Amino acid sequence: ITASTRSREPVDLAAKLSRERGKVVIVGDVRMELERKPFYEKELTLLLSRSYGPGRYDRQYEEEGKDYPVGYVRWTENRNMQSFVELLRAGSVDVGALVTHRFPIEEALGAYEIVEDKSGKPVIGVVLEYGDGPCAESPRQDRAIVRPRDSSTLGVGVIGVGAFARSTLLPLLSQQGNVQLVGVAAARGPSSADAARRFDAAYCTTDYHEILDDDDIAAIIVATRHDLHAHLVMEAVRRGKAVFVEKPLALNEDELQALVSVVEELRGQVMVGFNRRHAPMVQMMQQHFGVAHGPMVMSFRVNA
Repeated sequence: ITASTRSREPVDLAAKLSRERGKVVIVGDVRMELERKPFYEKELTLLLSRSYGPGRYDRQYEEEGKDYPVGYVRWTENRNMQSFVELLRAGSVDVGALVTHRFPIEEALGAYEIVEDKSGKPVIGVVLEYGDGPCAESPRQDRAIVRPRDSSTLGVGVIGVGAFARSTLLPLLSQQGNVQLVGVAAARGPSSADAARRFDAAYCTTDYHEILDDDDIAAIIVATRHDLHAHLVMEAVRRGKAVFVEKPLALNEDELQALVSVVEELRGQVMVGFNRRHAPMVQMMQQHFGVAHGPMVMSFRVNA
């Protein structure tokens, strides 16, 4: 099942179509309310599969190239792709039948109209053709200039533009008159460029080293995945930057001790965004209970 829907119909249909002791494999985001009867009577097996197979979402596999031993994981994300490409090369798989429409790039709007057409006409694959002429290669650029740097303000760089950064950190930063968002770095170019335009950054990049090495940036906000926090904070401190990092500061004791050593040695400035302590309700609780002289036990009952 590769559908994406909040309906349970794909799962119900799969159970109905499956033979006895068959397997229902869910790849897409579908509703997981199962009807017990067909699964019980047919002794069906329900499996959840990551989109590209083993290796998906594993940073060491996808970004650092550390493969799984074939004796332990036969079909990894990369081996699945290699196998499919080999089938294409051998002519065992023909995807030509999946292409129902072709458009020259100049008529791209017509292609989108076909896809969005609600008339029920069959549309499977739409190909945009760029022509057969030679294409001049342009050098890859990791950095895009949006506007020049204002030297009269404190320069700030942001690494990571996820949901919290977009909804909370960047809007608050843009409201500060004595601060300029100099650079924004994200793993994906479109995300970086969009954040730079929305929050008026001087430039955007996919290489976080440009943020760390920028002399116009005095302070850095780290809002990446948790497993990158400690590493990025240490790199920023080594370059003399003040750092605001979202919680957690580190994931284990070893990371924390290494980071503390760097900060103490270089007299770095690091602040961790434990934002809940500044929430109005938490501050009211702090005022109510006052200074605690011993351990405090709190019991919560949540109706959910």
